[in-house]
Order: sequence, then C-alpha cells, then structure tokens
Amino acid sequence: MTQSPDQSPIPELPLEAPPGKLSNAELASFLRRLAALYRSPATGNLLLSEALNELASWVSRRATVSKTPSTLRKQKTLGKPALDITQLKALDTKAVEKFISDEGKTKLDLIELASARFSIPSSQLKRLRTYEVRETIKAACLHEDSIGIISQEARRDGSNRSS
Repeated sequence: MTQSPDQSPIPELPLEAPPGKLSNAELASFLRRLAALYRSPATGNLLLSEALNELASWVSRRATVSKTPSTLRKQKTLGKPALDITQLKALDTKAVEKFISDEGKTKLDLIELASARFSIPSSQLKRLRTYEVRETIKAACLHEDSIGIISQEARRDGSNRSS
C-alpha cells in the first residue's frame, strides 16, 4: 500500500474535538487506517491488523451506546470527611490500632494513614486487599515498637557503661 506524500493515514489534529481529545468516530477511523497499514505485505502483521479492525468496530459501536455514569470507581461521600494528614501523623500506636480495627474505615482511609504515619508508598498499598493493608499497618506498628524497645535498651546499657 503506497501513500502519496500529501495523504497521511494519521490526521494531524482532530477537526471537531479540542486538542488532546478524539471523538469515537475519529478514533475508529484512525484504527481502521492503522489496520490497513499492518495488512500490507511490506509491514505485514495480519493478527495485529485484525485486532485493530475489531477494536475499531468496538469503538464505533461504543459511540452509539447511551452514556450512563459508571459507579465502579465512585468514592464514598457519605460519612465524615477523612482525617487531616497532620492528625494522622500525630496518632500514637494505640490510636493507630484502634483506627485500623474500625471496620467502617475504607481502604482509602487506611492507605492515607499508612502513607502519612509510616511513609509507606500508597502505590504499593493500592494493589493490596483491604485486610492486607491492615496487616501492613500492623506490621509497621510492631516494627516501630521494636525500634523503640531497642533504643530504650541501648540508652539504659549506655548509661551503665564506664568507657
């Protein structure tokens, strides 16, 4: 498939949509043109071409489906707002244990606590299940307690030394 230099299969900018946004029809058209390129013997990947055509069909059908808002990723807005980060940082070990034992706390609440109080990366926690986030916070509490005990023993032994 040979293209003339002035006819590109990829439009430079969408005509009707604002920059950075493509309509479903424009996206489907782009995918079909890309599928045609991969169907050619010169660049040849027939499986990719078929997959792109299938995706283009799906995108064009998606345009006709009524747009209903998805409830999958809606966050809970009921209840009291989340604690402030400074409040989360100031919680002692007993308050943290009480916080994580509250079954009303969402996974996002627990992640905020772990991130603010123990500097655990939230990206790591988002992949875990809620009970695993609770276990991670418990482990961080135990680690913090053990560090406190070690430093206390080191101070006590240090004061008994004569050298």
